[in-house]
Amino acid sequence: MKLLIQQKKLLFKILNIAFIALFVSIIYSLGSNKSKGQMMQFNAISEGNYSSGSDNNPFPNADYPFLHKDNTPNSLKPFFIQGDGSGKPDIVVILLESMGKAYSGKDAYLGSFTPFMDSLADHSLYWENCLSGGGRTFAALPSIFGSLPFCKEGYLEEGDNAPLSNSLIKILGCNGYTSSFYYGSEASFDKMDIYLKQQGANVKLEKSAFPSGYALLPPNGGGFSWGYGDMELFKRYFELFSEIKSPRLDIILTVANHAPFLLANQDYYIQKVKNRMDKINTTPKHREFLGQYMNQLSTIMYTDEALQQFFNEYSKKPSFKNTIFIITGDHRMPEIEVSTQIDRFHVPLIIYSPMLNKAANFKSVVTHFDITPALLKLFNSNFGVSSPAWVHWIGTGLDTDPNYTCTKKVALMRNKTQLFDYLDGMNFLSMNDKLYVLETDLDIEEIHDQAKHDKLQGEFDEFKKNNAQVMKIGRLAPDSLLKCK
Repeated sequence: MKLLIQQKKLLFKILNIAFIALFVSIIYSLGSNKSKGQMMQFNAISEGNYSSGSDNNPFPNADYPFLHKDNTPNSLKPFFIQGDGSGKPDIVVILLESMGKAYSGKDAYLGSFTPFMDSLADHSLYWENCLSGGGRTFAALPSIFGSLPFCKEGYLEEGDNAPLSNSLIKILGCNGYTSSFYYGSEASFDKMDIYLKQQGANVKLEKSAFPSGYALLPPNGGGFSWGYGDMELFKRYFELFSEIKSPRLDIILTVANHAPFLLANQDYYIQKVKNRMDKINTTPKHREFLGQYMNQLSTIMYTDEALQQFFNEYSKKPSFKNTIFIITGDHRMPEIEVSTQIDRFHVPLIIYSPMLNKAANFKSVVTHFDITPALLKLFNSNFGVSSPAWVHWIGTGLDTDPNYTCTKKVALMRNKTQLFDYLDGMNFLSMNDKLYVLETDLDIEEIHDQAKHDKLQGEFDEFKKNNAQVMKIGRLAPDSLLKCK
């Protein structure tokens, strides 16, 4: 009996020691993980599990201020046919250098110099009032594909030190897509190549990779050429086309609409501009104004013609019927005088596809930040593409209201040193601390309302604070949301 009691005491002592050791081990583990962004609090989420596990696991705003549950409305679903399971659709995103709404679209206030794009819009989903994320190319890729904040001087400028993030590129890659980038100039411009590599895209074509037989755009006075014209870019794109299998995401960035705005056959396109002026019935004063920008307008008409050739060629591909095309300007051309502070960001947005079941025109205000959230929601419902339940998108999806409305709250960055534009619904805070109200067709009028001004300024300051926090933490979401299954 005495021996049995001693054995029980010994067993209890061993269990007690084991419990203490386990407790110390857990405390040590928790403490050691604080230096790793306190990731222990997220271990309820299976790594990269995009379909479950995160809905009931709230994230601390202090660490991830832009992270939120994905409640993007599936606004594009009514316009697309349901996938039949035969394969995920291809996506082609065409970013047109300096293509602004001021000179593209049937109601363009300078008159439209893009007749093909206008005709394509009649068979597409077309947003009259789309805003680019920035006033230069540096903002295009992060805004359109990552719905990202700007960090200090634009997300791309951070290069290898950019905060870890998700993107349309990365998520589609997790779903079997191959993403490729095609550009007539150097992909290292604005460190685009670093971002693309981080997200899993291949730089398939850039200035240094064009073979002999392709002609560069005419050089400026110093002998420098930005690269290859849009027709040359599209021609080479189709030569490389068969090297990539479906499903694919192709990103094409043009360069012809860039200073010094020179073309090999400039006189031909200048004459096209003059003919277009006659057709759109310009007044003598209007014609005099446009006459200052003949080179700029000639490159716009060149790009429009190149785009027509692109679609003529693509329509011959068997995959054409299963492809979604997205066309937008990376920003508005600043070399043509802007009419308002917000005009700098006003660009056309077209989604065209043989998979559309109807065309539609929308007057609601949308932004480049809204494209990725809207596409992923559509692809999740119609084509079986999985995506995270929690996201860091700045955008809220593409509004398909045919009426002129704005529900967006978003900051816009003119260039890498100018973050002073903020939109909240129909109110717009801009340069020199001025407050405007949005009027028809994204026209604006200055107003004096201190309460509204202070409200927007407070929201803008909060965005800037969160922007700085992202740089401090070095990521926009925990690791479990930034990896594939």
